[in-house]
Amino acid sequence: MKHSRFAMIAVLLISFIAVSILQPSKQLQAAASDTTFEITSQTVEAKPGDTIELSVSAQDAKLVYGYELTIHYPAEHLRFNKSASSFSSASFHKLFDKEPGKLLVFGTKTGRQQGDSGNLDLAGIQFDVISKKNVDTTIIVELSKVKLITRDQDASSFDVSKKVDFKIKPQIQIQLKDIAGHWAEEYIIRALELGFVNGYPDRTFRPNRPVTRAEFAVMTARAMELSPKGNPAMFKDQNLIHDWAHTGVSALVEREIINGYPDETFRPTRDITRSELAVIMARTLKLDTSDVHHHAFNDSKEMAEWAEPSIAAAVSAGLLQGRGNNRFKPNELTTRAEAVKAILSVLDSAGLS
Repeated sequence: MKHSRFAMIAVLLISFIAVSILQPSKQLQAAASDTTFEITSQTVEAKPGDTIELSVSAQDAKLVYGYELTIHYPAEHLRFNKSASSFSSASFHKLFDKEPGKLLVFGTKTGRQQGDSGNLDLAGIQFDVISKKNVDTTIIVELSKVKLITRDQDASSFDVSKKVDFKIKPQIQIQLKDIAGHWAEEYIIRALELGFVNGYPDRTFRPNRPVTRAEFAVMTARAMELSPKGNPAMFKDQNLIHDWAHTGVSALVEREIINGYPDETFRPTRDITRSELAVIMARTLKLDTSDVHHHAFNDSKEMAEWAEPSIAAAVSAGLLQGRGNNRFKPNELTTRAEAVKAILSVLDSAGLS
């Protein structure tokens, strides 16, 4: 009888413990209700062909073993690429063919792991931009629901309605009259798409026209996204630097990428020579000019002493080439086409393109 009674008590105790473990407690439910969620993106602006990445995170989460995210996106502008779980090694997704623009992303812990608590990065989600509109468009991606698996089969669902938006810029329609068939056509189109050069109102680019010091400073500053630090140099001919060029000139002068002349002038309208181009490129990329191989150009004797190390460094780095017949032509002027190609070479070398 004693054994029977003891066995009954033991069974009741085990049952009580099992129910306590398997059933979510009020305290756990209250803790789950304190959890908040965010969907964010580093992308502010994109164009067709770009890939954007969104991140979903949870704040004040409690013992999370898995999740399910419901995401809505404009299918006419975005195509789902892939998802990855920052939360665990196991993640997968489901697209709803009958509901274009709806996506479920799942993540779960594998094996006998303890649930995570606190501020958690749940998932990274990539979309390809496929928009075909020819006007600027603002699009929205919404994290509408989240389900958290908090222990075994226990789950807490949240109606979130968190949104992130960004602009899609249409691809530039290149309609310049004087670049078709030019050796630099590809470079010019790329520069126009990157936005650091423009054509003229008459729909020309004038690729063979020399580029001035002010123009080249503006192109370089735009391409490198350089802004003045607040210590502008004042030149005796400051009044000759037009308003559109002030920012670019100041940004490069402050960084000693381009200098004024010994007489304290800048000479913004003076055309840049190929020697000056080489020096500016070497300074922009901080190339080592102290010990480089000097290419034996047939006109090496025409190179100024102040420019020869930079020319050698730029040529050795594959940033500049000669102009035929093994001549560098150091004193000839730099054309707009050559300037564009040179700046693109700098961007590629710096990993900024």
